[in-house]
Amino acid sequence: QTVSLPSDYKETAAFANVDYHFTDRFDVSLGGRYSHNKQTSSQTNGGPLSGPGSTVSGTSSEDVFTFAVAPKYKLSDNATLYARIAKGYRPGGPNAISPFAPAAVPRTFASDSIVNYEAGVKADLLDRSVSVDLTAFYIVWSDIQLLANVNNFGVNTNGGSAESKGVEGSVTFVPTAGLTLSANGAYTQANLTEDTPALLGGKDGDRLPYSAPVSGSLNADYRRPVSDAVSLFVGGSVRFTGRRRSDFDPTFGQTSVPSFTTVDLRGGLDWGAYRVEAYVKNLGDERGILSLGGAASSPAGVLQAGLIRPRTIGVSLSASY
Repeated sequence: QTVSLPSDYKETAAFANVDYHFTDRFDVSLGGRYSHNKQTSSQTNGGPLSGPGSTVSGTSSEDVFTFAVAPKYKLSDNATLYARIAKGYRPGGPNAISPFAPAAVPRTFASDSIVNYEAGVKADLLDRSVSVDLTAFYIVWSDIQLLANVNNFGVNTNGGSAESKGVEGSVTFVPTAGLTLSANGAYTQANLTEDTPALLGGKDGDRLPYSAPVSGSLNADYRRPVSDAVSLFVGGSVRFTGRRRSDFDPTFGQTSVPSFTTVDLRGGLDWGAYRVEAYVKNLGDERGILSLGGAASSPAGVLQAGLIRPRTIGVSLSASY
C-alpha cells in the first residue's frame, strides 16, 4: 500500500515597520504585513488494499493582514512601562489520512489567528542587582487548529474560538559576582469561548488541551575564573508544570493530566572559544506526561501517553567561531 501527498505552498508578502519617538521617554512601534498564500495538494493512494487507486486534490487561497502596535514609556533610566497589541496567523493545509477514512474525516484544515494584548513593566533595582519583568496578557484565538481523533483517525482540524488570560513574570538576582539566581512563573486561564464542532467534543468553557494554569522554574548558576583563560561553571534548574487536561474527545471527554517537576544539573569549563559541559537532565527520572489519548482507538479504552525524556546523563563539547 502506498500513499503519496505532494503539496505546494507559495506566499508573497509586503510589510513595513515604523518607530516614532514622541519624546525622549515615550515612543511607539508600528508594523503591518499583508500577504497572499496559495496551497495545492494531491493525495494519491495505490496498492493491493485500495484496488485501482484514487487521487484526491485540494487547494486553498487566503489574503491575510497582520499588525503590531507597541507603545513604550520610560519611567526612569531603570524602569519601563510597555504594551503591545498584535495579530498573527497560521496557514491551514492538507491532512495525510488513510484512503479508507470515512467522509466525515476532514481532508484539510483552515488557518487560525490570534490577537494578543499585553502590558507590563521592566525594572532594574538595587544598583541593577535585581531585574524584574511582569506582564499581564489577554489573547483571543479564532478558528483554533487542533489535533483531534475523528472516527479513530488522528487529524488536524479547526474548532471554534478561545481566550487565554493571565500573568507571567521573572526575577533575576545577582547577590555577588559570578552567582545568578532567577525565578519565573505564569498563571494562565485558557478556555474555549464556544463549542467546537460535535466531532471534536469540546464545550464552551473547557480548558484548552495541555494548558497548565500554573507553571514556573527556579534557576541557579555560578561562574568562577580558575585561571586567566579558564572559567568553571555549575548550575541547576527546577521546573514545574501544573495539572492539565488532554485533547477533546466526543466520547470520553477530556482526561486530567497530572503535574510534574523536573530537576536539571550542569557543570563544566570554558576556555577561549571552547566549552565542555557535563549534565544530568530530569535527575529524578520523572514520567511527566506531554500527551494523552487514544481511548477511542485502543482496546478497552486504554490511554496512550507521550512522556518527557527520561533521566539523561551526558557530556557535550562545543566551540564558537
